[in-house]
Amino acid sequence: MDMKKIPHSLPTLGKEELEMVREVLSSNYIAQGPKVEELERVFKDYLGVEYTLATNSGSSALHLLLLAMGVGTGDEVIVPSYVCAAVLNPILYVGATPRVVDIDGQDLNINLKEVKKQANPKTKALIVVHTFGQSADVNSLLELEIPIIEDCAHSLGGNYPPRAGRRLGGLGTASIFSFYATKMIATGHGGMLASNSCTLMEKARDLREYDEREDYQVRYNYRMTDIEAAMGLSQMQKLDYFISRRCEIAATYDRILEDYGLEIPYRRKGSAHAFYRYVLKTRQTVEETIKSLDARGVESKRPVFKPLHQYLHLDSGGFPNAEEAHRTIVSIPIYPSLSQEQVEYIARNVGEVFSGS
Repeated sequence: MDMKKIPHSLPTLGKEELEMVREVLSSNYIAQGPKVEELERVFKDYLGVEYTLATNSGSSALHLLLLAMGVGTGDEVIVPSYVCAAVLNPILYVGATPRVVDIDGQDLNINLKEVKKQANPKTKALIVVHTFGQSADVNSLLELEIPIIEDCAHSLGGNYPPRAGRRLGGLGTASIFSFYATKMIATGHGGMLASNSCTLMEKARDLREYDEREDYQVRYNYRMTDIEAAMGLSQMQKLDYFISRRCEIAATYDRILEDYGLEIPYRRKGSAHAFYRYVLKTRQTVEETIKSLDARGVESKRPVFKPLHQYLHLDSGGFPNAEEAHRTIVSIPIYPSLSQEQVEYIARNVGEVFSGS
Protein backbone atom coordinates (compact mmCIF):
# COMPACT_ATOMS: atom_id res chain seq x y z
CA MET A 1 0.00 0.00 0.00
CA ASP A 2 1.28 3.44 -0.97
CA MET A 3 2.09 5.48 2.14
CA LYS A 4 0.99 8.59 0.26
CA LYS A 5 -2.58 7.33 -0.03
CA ILE A 6 -3.99 5.42 2.92
CA PRO A 7 -7.69 4.54 2.50
CA HIS A 8 -10.13 5.05 5.34
CA SER A 9 -11.42 1.45 5.14
CA LEU A 10 -10.31 -1.80 3.54
CA PRO A 11 -11.26 -5.46 3.97
CA THR A 12 -8.45 -7.73 5.16
CA LEU A 13 -8.37 -10.59 2.65
CA GLY A 14 -5.78 -13.25 1.85
CA LYS A 15 -5.16 -16.51 0.07
CA GLU A 16 -7.40 -18.33 2.55
CA GLU A 17 -10.50 -16.53 1.28
CA LEU A 18 -9.43 -17.25 -2.29
CA GLU A 19 -9.06 -20.96 -1.57
CA MET A 20 -12.41 -21.17 0.20
CA VAL A 21 -14.19 -19.43 -2.67
CA ARG A 22 -12.36 -21.58 -5.22
CA GLU A 23 -13.62 -24.68 -3.39
CA VAL A 24 -17.22 -23.42 -3.69
CA LEU A 25 -16.82 -22.58 -7.38
CA SER A 26 -15.38 -26.03 -8.04
CA SER A 27 -18.42 -27.62 -6.37
CA ASN A 28 -20.82 -25.75 -8.68
CA TYR A 29 -23.02 -25.12 -5.60
CA ILE A 30 -22.83 -21.35 -5.47
CA ALA A 31 -26.27 -20.39 -4.09
CA GLN A 32 -27.41 -20.98 -0.49
CA GLY A 33 -26.12 -24.39 0.52
CA PRO A 34 -23.80 -26.28 2.89
CA LYS A 35 -21.35 -23.40 3.40
CA VAL A 36 -24.18 -21.15 4.59
CA GLU A 37 -25.28 -23.82 7.07
CA GLU A 38 -21.68 -24.21 8.25
CA LEU A 39 -21.29 -20.46 8.76
CA GLU A 40 -24.51 -20.38 10.77
CA ARG A 41 -23.15 -23.14 13.03
CA VAL A 42 -19.76 -21.45 13.46
CA PHE A 43 -21.39 -18.12 14.23
CA LYS A 44 -23.81 -19.70 16.72
CA ASP A 45 -20.96 -21.32 18.61
CA TYR A 46 -18.90 -18.13 18.59
CA LEU A 47 -21.71 -16.03 20.04
CA GLY A 48 -22.94 -18.69 22.43
CA VAL A 49 -26.56 -18.42 21.26
CA GLU A 50 -29.06 -21.11 20.32
CA TYR A 51 -30.00 -20.04 16.79
CA THR A 52 -28.57 -18.12 13.85
CA LEU A 53 -29.85 -17.30 10.37
CA ALA A 54 -27.64 -16.05 7.53
CA THR A 55 -28.99 -13.34 5.21
CA ASN A 56 -27.82 -11.25 2.28
CA SER A 57 -27.39 -8.12 4.45
CA GLY A 58 -27.74 -6.74 7.94
CA SER A 59 -30.78 -4.76 6.83
CA SER A 60 -32.44 -7.97 5.64
CA ALA A 61 -31.74 -9.59 9.00
CA LEU A 62 -33.38 -6.66 10.80
CA HIS A 63 -36.37 -6.72 8.45
CA LEU A 64 -36.96 -10.45 9.04
CA LEU A 65 -36.58 -9.97 12.79
CA LEU A 66 -39.12 -7.14 12.99
CA LEU A 67 -41.59 -9.21 10.99
CA ALA A 68 -40.99 -12.24 13.21
CA MET A 69 -41.60 -10.06 16.28
CA GLY A 70 -44.93 -8.98 14.82
CA VAL A 71 -43.91 -5.33 14.57
CA GLY A 72 -46.10 -3.42 12.14
CA THR A 73 -48.45 -0.51 11.56
CA GLY A 74 -49.32 1.34 14.76
CA ASP A 75 -46.22 0.08 16.56
CA GLU A 76 -43.16 2.12 17.50
CA VAL A 77 -39.48 1.19 17.46
CA ILE A 78 -36.98 3.27 19.43
CA VAL A 79 -33.72 3.89 17.58
CA PRO A 80 -30.73 6.20 18.15
CA SER A 81 -30.29 9.12 15.76
CA TYR A 82 -26.53 8.80 15.29
CA VAL A 83 -26.56 5.66 13.14
CA CYS A 84 -26.52 4.61 9.49
CA ALA A 85 -29.78 5.06 7.58
CA ALA A 86 -29.78 1.32 6.87
CA VAL A 87 -31.18 0.84 10.39
CA LEU A 88 -34.11 3.13 9.67
CA ASN A 89 -35.26 1.41 6.48
CA PRO A 90 -36.51 -1.93 7.92
CA ILE A 91 -38.63 -0.09 10.50
CA LEU A 92 -40.40 1.68 7.65
CA TYR A 93 -40.57 -1.52 5.58
CA VAL A 94 -42.88 -3.07 8.20
CA GLY A 95 -44.99 0.08 8.54
CA ALA A 96 -43.89 0.91 12.08
CA THR A 97 -43.04 4.37 13.39
CA PRO A 98 -39.38 5.06 14.23
CA ARG A 99 -39.10 6.86 17.55
CA VAL A 100 -35.70 8.52 17.14
CA VAL A 101 -33.81 9.52 20.29
CA ASP A 102 -30.57 11.30 21.09
CA ILE A 103 -27.30 9.62 22.00
CA ASP A 104 -25.08 9.88 25.05
CA GLY A 105 -22.37 12.46 24.52
CA GLN A 106 -19.67 10.28 26.06
CA ASP A 107 -19.96 6.79 24.54
CA LEU A 108 -22.08 7.86 21.50
CA ASN A 109 -24.58 5.08 22.22
CA ILE A 110 -28.32 5.45 22.73
CA ASN A 111 -29.24 7.76 25.63
CA LEU A 112 -30.97 5.88 28.45
CA LYS A 113 -32.81 8.96 29.74
CA GLU A 114 -34.20 9.71 26.30
CA VAL A 115 -35.32 6.11 25.87
CA LYS A 116 -37.23 6.33 29.15
CA LYS A 117 -38.95 9.51 27.94
CA GLN A 118 -40.03 7.98 24.64
CA ALA A 119 -41.06 4.50 25.80
CA ASN A 120 -44.84 3.96 25.80
CA PRO A 121 -47.38 1.15 25.31
CA LYS A 122 -46.85 1.35 21.52
CA THR A 123 -43.12 0.59 21.89
CA LYS A 124 -42.52 -2.90 20.51
CA ALA A 125 -38.72 -2.87 20.23
CA LEU A 126 -35.60 -0.93 21.14
CA ILE A 127 -32.69 -1.04 18.70
CA VAL A 128 -29.42 -0.78 20.62
CA VAL A 129 -26.41 -0.03 18.41
CA HIS A 130 -23.01 -0.76 19.95
CA THR A 131 -21.60 2.27 18.21
CA PHE A 132 -18.17 1.94 16.57
CA GLY A 133 -17.52 -1.21 18.62
CA GLN A 134 -18.14 0.25 22.08
CA SER A 135 -20.85 -1.61 23.99
CA ALA A 136 -23.95 0.23 25.12
CA ASP A 137 -25.08 0.09 28.76
CA VAL A 138 -27.07 -3.09 28.17
CA ASN A 139 -27.81 -3.80 31.84
CA SER A 140 -29.62 -0.51 32.35
CA LEU A 141 -31.54 -0.85 29.09
CA LEU A 142 -32.68 -4.39 29.95
CA GLU A 143 -34.27 -3.05 33.13
CA LEU A 144 -36.77 -1.15 30.97
CA GLU A 145 -38.33 -4.49 29.94
CA ILE A 146 -38.57 -3.52 26.28
CA PRO A 147 -37.53 -6.18 23.73
CA ILE A 148 -33.96 -5.26 22.78
CA ILE A 149 -32.53 -5.75 19.31
CA GLU A 150 -28.76 -5.51 19.42
CA ASP A 151 -27.28 -4.00 16.28
CA CYS A 152 -23.81 -5.52 16.23
CA ALA A 153 -22.76 -4.36 12.76
CA HIS A 154 -19.85 -2.53 14.45
CA SER A 155 -19.19 -4.82 17.37
CA LEU A 156 -18.72 -8.46 16.38
CA GLY A 157 -16.28 -9.87 18.92
CA GLY A 158 -16.94 -7.25 21.59
CA ASN A 159 -18.15 -8.33 25.02
CA TYR A 160 -19.89 -7.02 28.09
CA PRO A 161 -18.53 -8.67 31.28
CA PRO A 162 -21.30 -7.30 33.55
CA ARG A 163 -23.49 -9.83 31.71
CA ALA A 164 -21.34 -12.76 32.88
CA GLY A 165 -18.77 -12.24 30.14
CA ARG A 166 -21.24 -12.86 27.32
CA ARG A 167 -20.44 -11.56 23.87
CA LEU A 168 -22.34 -8.67 22.38
CA GLY A 169 -25.15 -10.10 20.31
CA GLY A 170 -26.25 -12.57 22.97
CA LEU A 171 -27.71 -10.15 25.51
CA GLY A 172 -31.03 -8.96 24.11
CA THR A 173 -34.07 -10.56 22.51
CA ALA A 174 -32.14 -10.92 19.26
CA SER A 175 -29.24 -9.39 17.38
CA ILE A 176 -28.27 -8.53 13.84
CA PHE A 177 -24.86 -8.37 12.14
CA SER A 178 -23.53 -7.01 8.87
CA PHE A 179 -20.71 -8.50 6.83
CA TYR A 180 -20.42 -5.62 4.37
CA ALA A 181 -16.99 -5.12 2.80
CA THR A 182 -15.67 -2.83 5.54
CA LYS A 183 -17.21 -4.49 8.61
CA MET A 184 -15.49 -6.60 11.29
CA ILE A 185 -15.60 -9.57 8.94
CA ALA A 186 -16.20 -9.02 5.22
CA THR A 187 -18.08 -11.13 2.69
CA GLY A 188 -18.88 -8.30 0.25
CA HIS A 189 -22.51 -8.22 1.33
CA GLY A 190 -24.14 -10.42 3.91
CA GLY A 191 -25.57 -10.50 7.40
CA MET A 192 -26.70 -12.67 10.28
CA LEU A 193 -29.63 -12.83 12.68
CA ALA A 194 -29.07 -14.42 16.10
CA SER A 195 -31.34 -15.22 19.03
CA ASN A 196 -32.09 -17.67 21.82
CA SER A 197 -35.79 -17.61 20.88
CA CYS A 198 -36.82 -20.67 18.89
CA THR A 199 -40.18 -19.09 18.03
CA LEU A 200 -38.66 -15.91 16.61
CA MET A 201 -36.06 -17.74 14.59
CA GLU A 202 -38.51 -20.27 13.15
CA LYS A 203 -40.66 -17.38 11.94
CA ALA A 204 -37.66 -15.56 10.47
CA ARG A 205 -36.42 -18.72 8.72
CA ASP A 206 -39.88 -19.35 7.30
CA LEU A 207 -39.89 -15.82 5.85
CA ARG A 208 -36.47 -16.36 4.26
CA GLU A 209 -37.37 -19.69 2.62
CA TYR A 210 -39.64 -18.19 -0.02
CA ASP A 211 -39.78 -20.89 -2.70
CA GLU A 212 -41.43 -24.34 -3.05
CA ARG A 213 -43.87 -23.84 -0.15
CA GLU A 214 -47.27 -25.48 0.31
CA ASP A 215 -48.88 -22.22 1.44
CA TYR A 216 -48.46 -18.72 0.14
CA GLN A 217 -47.59 -15.59 2.05
CA VAL A 218 -45.24 -12.78 1.25
CA ARG A 219 -41.74 -14.08 1.86
CA TYR A 220 -38.33 -12.63 1.02
CA ASN A 221 -35.40 -13.60 -1.16
CA TYR A 222 -32.85 -12.67 1.50
CA ARG A 223 -30.59 -15.70 1.21
CA MET A 224 -26.83 -15.61 1.51
CA THR A 225 -24.77 -17.43 -1.15
CA ASP A 226 -22.22 -20.16 -0.46
CA ILE A 227 -19.61 -17.88 -2.07
CA GLU A 228 -20.22 -15.24 0.62
CA ALA A 229 -20.43 -17.89 3.33
CA ALA A 230 -17.09 -19.35 2.28
CA MET A 231 -15.48 -15.94 2.71
CA GLY A 232 -17.25 -15.59 6.05
CA LEU A 233 -15.90 -18.92 7.30
CA SER A 234 -12.36 -17.87 6.44
CA GLN A 235 -12.86 -14.46 8.05
CA MET A 236 -14.28 -16.00 11.23
CA GLN A 237 -11.05 -18.00 11.60
CA LYS A 238 -9.19 -14.68 11.65
CA LEU A 239 -11.62 -12.68 13.80
CA ASP A 240 -9.67 -12.91 17.05
CA TYR A 241 -6.58 -11.64 15.23
CA PHE A 242 -8.60 -8.88 13.56
CA ILE A 243 -9.82 -7.63 16.93
CA SER A 244 -6.44 -7.85 18.64
CA ARG A 245 -4.81 -5.97 15.75
CA ARG A 246 -7.48 -3.26 15.87
CA CYS A 247 -6.83 -2.89 19.60
CA GLU A 248 -3.07 -2.68 18.99
CA ILE A 249 -3.61 0.08 16.44
CA ALA A 250 -5.92 1.91 18.84
CA ALA A 251 -3.26 1.68 21.58
CA THR A 252 -0.67 3.22 19.24
CA TYR A 253 -3.07 6.01 18.34
CA ASP A 254 -3.78 6.59 22.04
CA ARG A 255 -0.10 6.85 22.89
CA ILE A 256 0.83 9.24 20.10
CA LEU A 257 -2.31 11.38 20.09
CA GLU A 258 -2.25 11.96 23.84
CA ASP A 259 1.19 13.52 23.32
CA TYR A 260 -0.59 16.06 21.11
CA GLY A 261 -3.08 16.79 23.88
CA LEU A 262 -6.00 15.13 22.09
CA GLU A 263 -8.92 13.41 23.78
CA ILE A 264 -8.89 9.70 22.88
CA PRO A 265 -12.08 7.66 22.35
CA TYR A 266 -14.10 6.67 25.41
CA ARG A 267 -13.96 3.09 26.72
CA ARG A 268 -16.69 1.69 28.93
CA LYS A 269 -15.12 0.23 32.06
CA GLY A 270 -15.24 -3.56 32.09
CA SER A 271 -16.15 -3.99 28.42
CA ALA A 272 -14.01 -4.90 25.43
CA HIS A 273 -14.06 -2.28 22.65
CA ALA A 274 -13.93 -3.93 19.21
CA PHE A 275 -12.65 -0.72 17.53
CA TYR A 276 -14.61 -0.90 14.32
CA ARG A 277 -13.94 2.84 14.17
CA TYR A 278 -11.47 5.16 15.88
CA VAL A 279 -13.11 8.57 16.15
CA LEU A 280 -11.90 11.95 17.34
CA LYS A 281 -13.42 15.38 17.89
CA THR A 282 -12.00 18.08 15.66
CA ARG A 283 -11.60 21.73 16.65
CA GLN A 284 -12.01 22.79 13.02
CA THR A 285 -14.97 21.89 10.84
CA VAL A 286 -15.26 18.26 9.82
CA GLU A 287 -14.88 19.28 6.18
CA GLU A 288 -11.69 21.24 6.86
CA THR A 289 -10.20 18.37 8.85
CA ILE A 290 -10.98 15.78 6.19
CA LYS A 291 -9.47 18.04 3.52
CA SER A 292 -6.31 18.66 5.57
CA LEU A 293 -5.76 14.95 6.22
CA ASP A 294 -6.43 14.12 2.59
CA ALA A 295 -3.67 16.55 1.59
CA ARG A 296 -1.32 14.50 3.79
CA GLY A 297 -2.40 11.22 2.20
CA VAL A 298 -4.73 10.04 4.97
CA GLU A 299 -8.36 9.44 4.04
CA SER A 300 -10.82 10.22 6.84
CA LYS A 301 -14.60 10.38 6.93
CA ARG A 302 -17.69 11.24 8.88
CA PRO A 303 -18.42 7.93 10.63
CA VAL A 304 -22.16 8.58 10.25
CA PHE A 305 -23.05 10.40 7.06
CA LYS A 306 -26.16 12.07 8.49
CA PRO A 307 -28.12 11.54 11.73
CA LEU A 308 -31.59 10.05 11.38
CA HIS A 309 -33.35 13.06 12.90
CA GLN A 310 -32.02 15.21 10.07
CA TYR A 311 -33.31 12.78 7.44
CA LEU A 312 -36.72 12.83 9.13
CA HIS A 313 -36.68 16.63 9.55
CA LEU A 314 -37.12 16.47 13.32
CA ASP A 315 -36.31 19.44 15.52
CA SER A 316 -32.54 19.43 16.00
CA GLY A 317 -33.00 20.93 19.47
CA GLY A 318 -34.05 17.53 20.73
CA PHE A 319 -30.77 15.95 19.60
CA PRO A 320 -27.92 18.07 20.99
CA ASN A 321 -25.45 15.20 21.33
CA ALA A 322 -26.13 13.76 17.88
CA GLU A 323 -25.83 17.27 16.45
CA GLU A 324 -22.48 17.82 18.17
CA ALA A 325 -21.20 14.43 17.01
CA HIS A 326 -22.19 15.19 13.43
CA ARG A 327 -20.54 18.60 13.67
CA THR A 328 -17.26 17.51 15.28
CA ILE A 329 -16.45 13.80 14.90
CA VAL A 330 -14.05 12.42 12.31
CA SER A 331 -13.13 8.77 11.75
CA ILE A 332 -9.53 7.83 10.88
CA PRO A 333 -8.24 4.54 9.37
CA ILE A 334 -8.22 1.50 11.65
CA TYR A 335 -8.19 -1.96 10.06
CA PRO A 336 -5.96 -5.02 10.47
CA SER A 337 -4.00 -4.75 7.21
CA LEU A 338 -2.45 -1.40 8.19
CA SER A 339 1.28 -1.74 8.83
CA GLN A 340 2.81 -0.31 11.98
CA GLU A 341 4.64 2.25 9.85
CA GLN A 342 1.35 3.39 8.36
CA VAL A 343 -0.31 3.54 11.78
CA GLU A 344 2.41 5.79 13.17
CA TYR A 345 2.33 7.95 10.03
CA ILE A 346 -1.44 8.37 10.39
CA ALA A 347 -1.16 9.17 14.10
CA ARG A 348 1.50 11.85 13.65
CA ASN A 349 -0.39 13.57 10.85
CA VAL A 350 -3.71 13.34 12.70
CA GLY A 351 -2.04 14.78 15.78
CA GLU A 352 -0.66 17.72 13.83
CA VAL A 353 -3.93 18.46 12.01
CA PHE A 354 -6.21 18.09 15.06
CA SER A 355 -3.93 20.05 17.39
CA GLY A 356 -3.22 22.76 14.83
CA SER A 357 0.53 22.27 15.17
